[in-house]
Amino acid sequence: MAVGNLVKMLNDLSKIGTQHHHNHHRNSWSNIPPTPPSPPQHHYRSMNHHKSPPPLPPQQSAIRSHNRCYGHHIPSYPPQHKPTNHQNLRPHFGPGPHGPGICPPQCGYGWLPPSHCVGSYSWMEGKSGSVPHNAVKVGVDRDGSAIFAGRAFHEGDLLPAKVAPSHGGAFVAWGGREHSKFEYEVLCSTHVGWTAAARGDVPPEAICVGQTSNGEKLYMGRVMHEGTLTPGKIQPSHGVLYIPYAGMEVSFTEYEVMVLM
Repeated sequence: MAVGNLVKMLNDLSKIGTQHHHNHHRNSWSNIPPTPPSPPQHHYRSMNHHKSPPPLPPQQSAIRSHNRCYGHHIPSYPPQHKPTNHQNLRPHFGPGPHGPGICPPQCGYGWLPPSHCVGSYSWMEGKSGSVPHNAVKVGVDRDGSAIFAGRAFHEGDLLPAKVAPSHGGAFVAWGGREHSKFEYEVLCSTHVGWTAAARGDVPPEAICVGQTSNGEKLYMGRVMHEGTLTPGKIQPSHGVLYIPYAGMEVSFTEYEVMVLM
């Protein structure tokens, strides 16, 4: 009887220990706080593409601003060469090493004098018939007054012009008519000559005076017409010289071409 009671007591103690062990493990796991969920990871381009990128350092910001304005927008035809009223020459031609309002010979149009031409020339601004002291005289009007070499803008073209101080302005031929201009440029040089040509031909020494909006180079020619010696534009693709005269654009297939000596 005593032995049976002892065995029963040992079995009861074993059950109590096993139950305590399981309860201990259950309580230790149940007391651990749950792990909080991870915050969502947003891809910058896919989720936040509507947000502005972080600001650049001041130096990089200035460089990007400069490149945006000047680095990637170089047109084939300069914007300054497309006004219809020829209002703003100075930002393109001066001030600079040649002085205010003076254009060096090689400015624009890609023409450089041949190596055997030793002369020089420049373009200077004029208004309302004014010409500088070294302006190139290229013709004579019916009343005997002098006509000088010039150029002016019209409808996106930079056209050879006759500058007539006695008439208070310059005149260009375009679209079948003569057009007056009160702001223009005057050719200045002491090394200019003339050579005969025809049907749109020009020699290598011919001075490139202007250019059409399509990029064709224009030259200055002259011809005798109704008692005047009148200059105008030679447009090689048309095969003629056009002069502005009496309100009209008059064409000639034979003419003289202005060249650099």
